[in-house]
Amino acid sequence: MPIVGYSESGGEVFYTVVIKQGDQEVVEQISAKQLLGTRPTLVELYEYKNDVTIETRIERRIEKVATFPKRMQMMIIDYFEVGHIDVGMQLIENIFGLGKKPPFPLLLGLVNTILQPKSKFDRKELQRTHWLHSHAKLENDDNYSELDTHELSNYSDFWDFTNRLLNHGTKNLESKCRRLVLDFFVNILQIDLKARLDDVSSVKQSIFYKTVKLVNIKTYLKILFKKFPSRDENIFHLSGHLLNMLITLSYFEKTDIVNQVYSKFQEMNAESCQQLMQVIKYPTFLIELCDRALADTDVSLVEPQNVNFRNTPHKPLHLEKVLFYVLKTLPISKTLAGIYRHVTIVSKYCMCVFSTASISQKRESAEANSAFDQEQLLLLVTCQNQVLDDWEISLEQIMGNCSIYDLEIVEKIRWAIKLTRLTITEYL
Repeated sequence: MPIVGYSESGGEVFYTVVIKQGDQEVVEQISAKQLLGTRPTLVELYEYKNDVTIETRIERRIEKVATFPKRMQMMIIDYFEVGHIDVGMQLIENIFGLGKKPPFPLLLGLVNTILQPKSKFDRKELQRTHWLHSHAKLENDDNYSELDTHELSNYSDFWDFTNRLLNHGTKNLESKCRRLVLDFFVNILQIDLKARLDDVSSVKQSIFYKTVKLVNIKTYLKILFKKFPSRDENIFHLSGHLLNMLITLSYFEKTDIVNQVYSKFQEMNAESCQQLMQVIKYPTFLIELCDRALADTDVSLVEPQNVNFRNTPHKPLHLEKVLFYVLKTLPISKTLAGIYRHVTIVSKYCMCVFSTASISQKRESAEANSAFDQEQLLLLVTCQNQVLDDWEISLEQIMGNCSIYDLEIVEKIRWAIKLTRLTITEYL
């Protein structure tokens, strides 16, 4: 039941959904409040599908940039042809730094050159069908018809290629070139997957779906998390894009991805947790992730009748768990690092809960874009200040008892507390 559009009428947003009934498709209008309360992931998939792609961002960024001078283009091509790839790449970097963009044929030539593997990358393994299928798909695309994908067969599959680039690259120009190739492929995979999200069978025909076996999701996550978060911003975002595509597939085919990601998440410090939560595009996925983390906390301040929320999943468009459990929990580790990590998770949890209760498509009406009903809004207005005050006081008391007092971490904790307060009190 994909969302294919939306409309706004009488101050309310309605999503257009396609419901399959046998061999027929029925188009219906369903209110945003109803979908956010019952199937919030459908809304998130719609927003993911219509998000700005890497390609669009790149195109917009270089539209205003002049093209390389012809003489310089020929010089770069000459260097490539005689094998001086590093020199040619350095020229591209220097000219790009001056605000000039390389023409598409030159970039295509660069990609083809980069794809020539060195002896250390040679493999004698049998090639997997889905990897060859990706080659065929690219070769059948008019936009990339001149791309020489033959040399990709030297890698066992897309994930072998990805693993080498994410986890075994260096800072030299050759590795930088190869990262550009991965960016190129991830861009194609995203565009192809997003174009298919309106149909389950079509999703399973996507290039990206054919690169994975979802029963082995742990294998792919191991590649993405081996050096996560990378200090290289490009690699950091590429890992995030690939993770989001895996999450997207999990909504079409059952996987153990939440538990597998959580197994990595629970080993991360506060800063790494923040960076992981930053790259994930799906609030409902983040809520599930944080639900697991918040089940493993100090619940001594939680009222006995509310402890059952510990192992109860968040219910869309309901605030009871946030107000009476999440904001009553404390970190098990009473160190500043433990407090910071806990507050970071609570803050993100609250942001996601309120995000999934917001109708982002509302434009015409001046009314609040909240999907909460009146009972939940009354609960929020009645309880928010007292709950937040009690939570902040409890955390300050724990920080005051810490044997090691690092002012920098304390300020980060207080900022996360302030951000949580703003998320909740400024919602309406």
